[in-house]
Amino acid sequence: MKGMDPLFLVTSFSAGLMLGTAYFAALFQAIRLQASRGSAFVAIPLHVGRVVAAVVAFWLAAQQGALTILLVLLGFLCARHVFQRFIGRD
Repeated sequence: MKGMDPLFLVTSFSAGLMLGTAYFAALFQAIRLQASRGSAFVAIPLHVGRVVAAVVAFWLAAQQGALTILLVLLGFLCARHVFQRFIGRD
């Protein structure tokens, strides 16, 4: 059974961690650009790109089954928690 393979579980969770890290790093960068009155030509593609990447990644995970999307979401939320601690916000 594919869903209970330990390598599959770790890979799904790791994919969520990587997705979450990239998503929140792009969000942080876009917010810094907007706060410093940086170029909108850079900030807007960062916003659009991170949302499109997340939607596509979660859609692909959903195609693999419920366990996959749950593990990817868990990894994504863990990355969010770590990122919030990293930047010092609750």
